[in-house]
Amino acid sequence: MALSVQQHMDLAVQQLTDRQLEKFAKLIYDAVGVQITPQKRAMLSNRLRRRLKDNDLSCFDAYYEKLVRLSKTDAEWDQFLQAVTTHETFLFRDQAQWDWFQNEFLTERFRDSTAASQRRLRIWSAASSTGDEAFTIATCIGGKLPSLGSWKIEIVGTDIGIEAVRSAQAATFGERAMRLVPENLRKRFFTADAGTEQWTANATLKAMTRFERHNLLSPYRADPFDVVFLKNVMIYFDTPTKAQVLRNVTGAMRKGSLLVTGASEAVSSLLTGFRRVKPWLFEFQG
Repeated sequence: MALSVQQHMDLAVQQLTDRQLEKFAKLIYDAVGVQITPQKRAMLSNRLRRRLKDNDLSCFDAYYEKLVRLSKTDAEWDQFLQAVTTHETFLFRDQAQWDWFQNEFLTERFRDSTAASQRRLRIWSAASSTGDEAFTIATCIGGKLPSLGSWKIEIVGTDIGIEAVRSAQAATFGERAMRLVPENLRKRFFTADAGTEQWTANATLKAMTRFERHNLLSPYRADPFDVVFLKNVMIYFDTPTKAQVLRNVTGAMRKGSLLVTGASEAVSSLLTGFRRVKPWLFEFQG
């Protein structure tokens, strides 16, 4: 039954109680390892209200009871986790890191890889959200290579959310997400839809990328990656969860692989077997 006008008005001002906040925070932590502190009460209340409206529920307790009854594979669980963990993302975030990637890493990799067996590059964009980071990687590579030619480029983006993965697969971004993309690369690799102010990645970028669902709390079974981008996600985890995620990420690397973290994420003390190259860049020693 749809909510009445009065119920909508009451819902608009509801805030989570301490007990409700504690219960929802535990649900989120157990599912994805993200910590929700009391300081985030207003944010969580606002985001949960949207889920209540979509489910025609009038109170937080009713929504909580619905979630605990549902299987975690139910679509509502995906909507719930997306609502409470999604943050703004955009292409070419943290420009200094992309300068390094283009001008140092890619320049050296493409120059030094002469044998056919060396012309393979595997990159993991962990917690890739809607694909902004993965398509930034692809754009940088496309800008460096006139033609992919004999190179086999694989950029894998993973995220916990089904909707995020679907959005990444659509390869379409709004003007705000595109605001830092250099004009020459924007014109070369993206097509504008004037009616919607959306930009869609072209076939060259799409050919390099694929996206799938994955929870960082679980190991990722794949061939080793040359570079792993693990950015702007560790700040939401407590220390034990950070250590668990890093163990899982390390399991998908080989000697010489590089780990790129968020510019402000202090994880070096939790890394074992890595050499620090920059404050946010680490080489796995095996």
